[in-house]
Amino acid sequence: MSDRLSVLPAVSLEAAPNPLQAEFIEVKNPGQKGPKPPEGDKGKEATPQVDVGDKLFNQVLSIKPNEIGQGFRDAQAAAQKFMTVADKGEALKQGAPAFEAAIAKSDSEYISAIAKYSPDYNEKRSTVRETQTRLVMSMEGLKQAVGSVPEDKKESVSHLIALASDDTISPALKANLRKELDKYPGLLKSFDSAETAINAEAKAEEAMVKAAAPLMQAAREQAATRYIYAHAMELAGEGAKAYLLKQEGKTKMNDAAFEFLDAPKPPSHILKA
Repeated sequence: MSDRLSVLPAVSLEAAPNPLQAEFIEVKNPGQKGPKPPEGDKGKEATPQVDVGDKLFNQVLSIKPNEIGQGFRDAQAAAQKFMTVADKGEALKQGAPAFEAAIAKSDSEYISAIAKYSPDYNEKRSTVRETQTRLVMSMEGLKQAVGSVPEDKKESVSHLIALASDDTISPALKANLRKELDKYPGLLKSFDSAETAINAEAKAEEAMVKAAAPLMQAAREQAATRYIYAHAMELAGEGAKAYLLKQEGKTKMNDAAFEFLDAPKPPSHILKA
């Protein structure tokens, strides 16, 4: 059973992390060394680090334009212009329309992402639910097969099943374990059905998470534009307003995480079967 592809970071449904953190949008710390350039790139001048006098805004501005949407790029421009004005109160007053427009743009891009990518995501999510249902039923079949094993053999059979399920064992050992399981009526067939269902569910969930990636990226940028504006508010001494805007961004991240990262559950009647 193959490892599941880690397309997206784990997201707490109770409190979404700061969308500007590296695990949400790749933000390189100023001065952090990147990977070595390919041999053909030797001699090319490296892109200089942006320094506008603020650590967070330096990180925000270091993100490449081709990695983000227009709303985020607009927020970058607003942040850069904000930092050119010494009086941060005045800078906030002048820059507010640009920050707000960037947020509106990111909201629009999120809606566009929903329209473009949700059909594929919904299809993959439906497949996950189907494979989960088959998995629950196959595991119930395996449980019944183990239940028919003589009482004095059940513990050793359970150990055989656990060992045969281990992907790290050798093919020769797995073959021997399968021979042992085949000594009991219906057990090997039930084991194979369960293993097939587990692999199918894992692949389906992997595909669902991959389909969710562009939706979550749009949601992260939707939240990030709010964090950028909120940081400008903090620099201007508007801490209370900044807090409320950050909470708004967190709510949007939480909503998206619940919608696109919370795996569906099999129908309750299947779980009770």
